[in-house]
Amino acid sequence: MKTNNIIRLAGILAPVLLLFHGNGAAMSQDPYAGTWEGAFMGQFKTLVRISASPTESYVGNITMFDAGNLIQDDPISEIRIADNRLTFHIRAKETDFEGLFNEEVTGLSGKFIFPDGSEHPIMLRKKAEADPSVTRSEDTYLEHSRKKYSATQVKEDLDSLMRSLEKYHPRLYASTKESDMRRVEEAVRQRIEPEMSLEDCFRLMAPLVEKVGCSHTGIRLPEHYGKLAEEHGNYLPLQITCLQDRAFYLSCCDKQDPGIPPGSEILGINGVPWPEILEQMLSMIPSEGHCMTTKYQEINRHFHSWFYLLDHSGTFDVEFRTPSSGRTVTFLACSLREINPVREETGTGLPISFSLDREKGAAILKVASFGVRDLEEYIRELDSLFRMLQYHQISDLAVDLRGNSGGHPIFAAQLFSYLSPGEFTYFRRNTEADEFEPLYHPMPRSPFAFSGKLCIFVDGACLSTTGHLISLIRYHTDAFFIGEEPGSSFSCNDFSIRLTLSNTSIEANIPRTTFETAVEGFVYGESFQVDELVPTTLSDILAAKDPYLLFYFEWLDKQRRI
Repeated sequence: MKTNNIIRLAGILAPVLLLFHGNGAAMSQDPYAGTWEGAFMGQFKTLVRISASPTESYVGNITMFDAGNLIQDDPISEIRIADNRLTFHIRAKETDFEGLFNEEVTGLSGKFIFPDGSEHPIMLRKKAEADPSVTRSEDTYLEHSRKKYSATQVKEDLDSLMRSLEKYHPRLYASTKESDMRRVEEAVRQRIEPEMSLEDCFRLMAPLVEKVGCSHTGIRLPEHYGKLAEEHGNYLPLQITCLQDRAFYLSCCDKQDPGIPPGSEILGINGVPWPEILEQMLSMIPSEGHCMTTKYQEINRHFHSWFYLLDHSGTFDVEFRTPSSGRTVTFLACSLREINPVREETGTGLPISFSLDREKGAAILKVASFGVRDLEEYIRELDSLFRMLQYHQISDLAVDLRGNSGGHPIFAAQLFSYLSPGEFTYFRRNTEADEFEPLYHPMPRSPFAFSGKLCIFVDGACLSTTGHLISLIRYHTDAFFIGEEPGSSFSCNDFSIRLTLSNTSIEANIPRTTFETAVEGFVYGESFQVDELVPTTLSDILAAKDPYLLFYFEWLDKQRRI
């Protein structure tokens, strides 16, 4: 049967390619390692950097500029070089590259293959590399971590950041009035010190950026320093969970055995009370309209990285409240790689999982991301799953969107074609984004679309494209939403540019336009209300129970008894 591809049009997935200076120590004896420069589509300056890795054959990144402005950046993966042929994958844009080096390995001709199958050629030449010993010296973690920036340098970067926000952001004062933003900015300027470290600068600027109230507006440490910090920085070796403003110990990440019962409360770290630590982290994490569920999800998912910005001591004195008493334990720091080791990917690569309970006549479809590599494979998989639901006459379906931070709208639109009761339009027209033209017009319902009871699992990590999908489901269906307030809804800002501040090299992500779904009855700034709040408790976490699934099956039983 013909696959139901509702939006298979060339150009809709045109990715914006990107940056980053990953491993600075290129292998001078390897002819393929180095920086390859060219012009994409005859306009966008493109740099592809390939370098050695201690654990892989190669690592790399791709950078693209438009008239001197960095328009996006991404690491590249799955780098393979054989017989002068090069292939790699740009995961963030689900784009492949195939190319051929010339005999002298001074030129590279190739093509980018977009997710819609379209091919776009590019020619690149190898750039002359700097002295490798200098590069290695400049990229050492200790050098970066000890570097100090003058008050003048920090003020210049802050000025540049504010000018860029004012120039590009489409809704800069939607969540915080301009007068209030100016007061926050002035307070930030008053806290500038004669000398500041990179982390000091980040902690200074991040709360100002957070006031924008936009999950696509944020700053981060320079990419090269961030990678060095992951390998060599000092991280607290504990897994924790933050629930209702309190922190609880779950486990120790290395061979240290603290003898602390899991579930013990963390009262403070290195003499700083937990409420103060939490307040500092919350003030740095961007979210839509300051959505708190997003902030807590981010802390629980990436606590180590946020806490590193506050404290990267060699040892950590952690004060616990155990079931029997209070106790302070000293932990040696470890690297983030030891806490979160890199794991090889397995399976098909599709961010989809599915389970079917024929006895209960119910199914669970988990969609972890809308960053999908293969559109055709994605459509085939969804066709197969929804045909199965029809074949087995499944009357109840739960779509689990927890943790799905978004991706390309084409994949969300495709999924919605299996959930919508009829024809639908995905986006309101955005004249600044012509490449999404098919999404501005009515789209058909899939012939395999589900017609039973629909339940949607959401949490604060549902962002961007996932928020758009959530609004469409709420508007077009009578789906029952459970969980917590999602982090995004019918409107969000994107088409972002990445700017690098000239002194500190802190990177800022700033959107340039707003995308809204074609729905009515939603008000910008109002939170999305779920039908049933399903909190996660400490006992759920310690017992590895999923409160969403427990509630869902209880809810199904009640519905069927009505």
